[in-house]
Amino acid sequence: MAVYDPCHNAHEKAHLLRRRYQLPALAEGQHLMLICDSQVTAVTMAPQLGARVLEVLGRNLLAPAPPVVASPRGDRWTMLCVPGAPGAEVCGVLDLAQCGVGVAIAGRRVLLPSADHGTGHRWVGELAPGIGRRLPDRAAVIAAIQQAHALAAA
Repeated sequence: MAVYDPCHNAHEKAHLLRRRYQLPALAEGQHLMLICDSQVTAVTMAPQLGARVLEVLGRNLLAPAPPVVASPRGDRWTMLCVPGAPGAEVCGVLDLAQCGVGVAIAGRRVLLPSADHGTGHRWVGELAPGIGRRLPDRAAVIAAIQQAHALAAA
């Protein structure tokens, strides 16, 4: 998947992510990132759980898969979503740490892939144009995590 053609530097790539994909990307040196705030946040999990969560979200939401960033070693996936109503999933968050799931707090920086190929962070799957306007609610992601975890445990 070539997201960044024909970009030449991090500022052009951040601009492309903002314009084509509506993701609030920032360039800091050669790195691309977004900062979790009232518009976008992230949930981090193991890739095996993440793949099951994407399946559950696909069945439940019938919407494009949310953007997912794989860590350089491939041992963590970070799924982008919107925060939703404050406290909507607080009781579920308490169980998430036991599943190896982290929920980003406001101000957390999420590194985004800065190249289409090679080492470093990478996109999992295709990015659909305008995906930033169609991010799932964090409560939906957490509900999908709980469903996927329950299915795996059964």
